Amino acid sequence: MTNTPGGSDVELLSALRADVNGAVIGPDHADYDDVRVPWNLTLVHQQPAAVVLADSAEDVAAAVRVAAKRGLGVAVQATGHGAVHPCDGAVLVSTARLRTVHIDPDRRLATVAAGARWQDVLAAAAPHGLAPLAGTSPHVGVLGFTLGGGYSWLSRRYGLAAESLVAATLVTADGQLRTVDERTDPELLWALRGAGGNFGVVTSGQLRLFPVRELYAGALAFPIERAPEVLDAYRQWTGSVPDEVSSVLALIRLPEMLSSLAPLDGRLVQVMICDLEPAEVAEQRLAPFRALGPAIDTVRTITTEQLGEIANDSVGPMPLNEHGHLVADLSPGLIDVLLAANGPDAPEGLPLLAVRHLGGQLATAQASSCHGGRQAGFLINATGADLGPELAAVVDAHQETLSVSLKPYTVGGAGLNFIGKARGGRVGDAARTRAAFEPSDYRRLVALKKAHDPENMFRFNHNIAPL
Repeated sequence: MTNTPGGSDVELLSALRADVNGAVIGPDHADYDDVRVPWNLTLVHQQPAAVVLADSAEDVAAAVRVAAKRGLGVAVQATGHGAVHPCDGAVLVSTARLRTVHIDPDRRLATVAAGARWQDVLAAAAPHGLAPLAGTSPHVGVLGFTLGGGYSWLSRRYGLAAESLVAATLVTADGQLRTVDERTDPELLWALRGAGGNFGVVTSGQLRLFPVRELYAGALAFPIERAPEVLDAYRQWTGSVPDEVSSVLALIRLPEMLSSLAPLDGRLVQVMICDLEPAEVAEQRLAPFRALGPAIDTVRTITTEQLGEIANDSVGPMPLNEHGHLVADLSPGLIDVLLAANGPDAPEGLPLLAVRHLGGQLATAQASSCHGGRQAGFLINATGADLGPELAAVVDAHQETLSVSLKPYTVGGAGLNFIGKARGGRVGDAARTRAAFEPSDYRRLVALKKAHDPENMFRFNHNIAPL
C-alpha cells in the first residue's frame, strides 16, 4: 500500500482507474465528502479507501475484482437510505448513476438498474396502468428497499416487494456477473428476496408490476392530545378492513428544531391510508375517522405517481436511529405502551412512532422468500434523530425502554429494512439480523453465504456472517 500525505492508497486508486470506466474518488479528491456520505447521516464520518461511481454493471464487477485481490471489503450505496455500518477502509461502490428502467407492459414486468429510485419506476409504469410495490418514499432506491423485504402501500393486497423480484443480475465475490432466477438458481433467488445485499452487488432486478392506476389515499391529522381516541379507533378499524386497504398510524412529536417539517407544530397523530377500491366505497370506509373531525384531511383520489404524497417523507438526508418491532395485534395494553412512549404526556426524545398494519397478503408468501414475520399483525417502528451526541444518547435510552416495554407483545424480529442502527455495535446487529429470520431459514442463509461470499466481502450491512 502506498499512501499520499493525505491518506490515499495510490496503488488501489490506480488499479481501480485502470479497470473502471466511471470515476474513482480517493480521500484526497475534492468530491470525496460529497460521494462517501450516505442519506442516513449517522454514518457521516465513514472513510472508505475509495469510492467508485459505477457507469455500468461491468464497472461494479471490475471494482469487486480489484477489492478481492487486495482483501478489501465492498460496500454498496445507491441513495444510502439503508447504510448501517461505516465502510472504513473498504471500496464503496456507488450505483447512483445506474437509473435506467424498462417496462414490459405485456408481461407486467419492470427491469430496473441498481441506482433507480421508486419515482423512476412509478413514472415509467403509470402510462401502462401498472404500478410496482413501491415504498412510502419515492426517493428511496428500488433494489435496496426490495432486497430488504419492502412494505408497500399496495402490500396488503399484493405482498412484499421482495416477492415481486422475478430475476436479478448480481456481481458475486469473485467479480463475476450472474443472472439469478427460478430456473438458474432458485436457492439464491430465495435468499435475495429478504436478506439484503449479503450475497453480492445486485446491478439490476426484474420486478412484477400490478394493475393499479388510481388510489383513494392520503392522511388525516389530529393534535397529539387526541392520540388515545385515534389509536382506539384505529385498533377497531384495522380489525375489519379488507386486503385492499393499507395504513400507517404515526405518533409524531418533533423537536423544536425540526417542528417545521410537519403540520400542527410537529405534534400530531396521523393516520395514513391507501385504499385500492373505488372512491365511493373507500369514502364510506373512512367515515369513522372523519367523524372524529381531523384538523387536516388530504385523503382523495390520486394516481400511482402521487404515492409519495401520502406520507410526504423527508427528501433531504437525516441522521436516523430507528428500530422495528413485530406485534400480533393492537391490544389495549400495547396501546398504553405506545402512548407512554410517544403520546401527549410522554418524555421528549422520540420524534416518530409508527404503527403499520400488516396481515392481508403479507401473511402468505407470494413467492419463495426468506422473509420472516408472517404471523405479525403490525409493525411498530420507532425513529429518533441523532442530532448530536447528547440527543443520540437520549434516543438510544428511549429505544431501549420501548424495546423492553414491547417485549411481551412481540412475535419475532423485524425484517432487515427495519432493524436500523443496532445498539451494541456488530454484536447487537448480528442478534437482530438473526432474529429477522426463522431459525431454519437463517441456517440456509449462512450456508449460501459460505458458498458465495466465504470471506464476507459484503459485510457493511445487516450481515449474515459465513460462520
